[in-house]
Amino acid sequence: MKKIIMMKMTLAVFGLVLLCSIGASAQKTDCSTRTDAEIVKAIYDKMEVKHSGEVIHVNVVVKGDVVTLQGWATTKKARKEIGKIAKKTSCVKNVVNQLEIGAGGGCNAGYKKCGGTCIPDAETCNICTARTCN
Repeated sequence: MKKIIMMKMTLAVFGLVLLCSIGASAQKTDCSTRTDAEIVKAIYDKMEVKHSGEVIHVNVVVKGDVVTLQGWATTKKARKEIGKIAKKTSCVKNVVNQLEIGAGGGCNAGYKKCGGTCIPDAETCNICTARTCN
């Protein structure tokens, strides 16, 4: 009888802990306090896991809740996956995926070098910034 009571109590405590952990993980990020730089870093951190070789070819620009991806991806699949990574990042509402397929090349007029890619002169290069963020 005592074993059954102890087992029921153990299961109840386990259930309560499980419910609390689910509730804590379901909390949303407060996007009003999250900076564009934090979003850029979060996207690069996620990209490093699966697309580490392509990070230096992708510039991530965040303005408000819109992410623009510039540069190159090695395959169509990688381009699509990098876009999904950006879209799934908290506080991102839209992604403009301007990644081209290929290894890249020189920069055209009106563009500047940013890691292994070219971006418009007016844009900020975030590749190095994201790698040095702590």
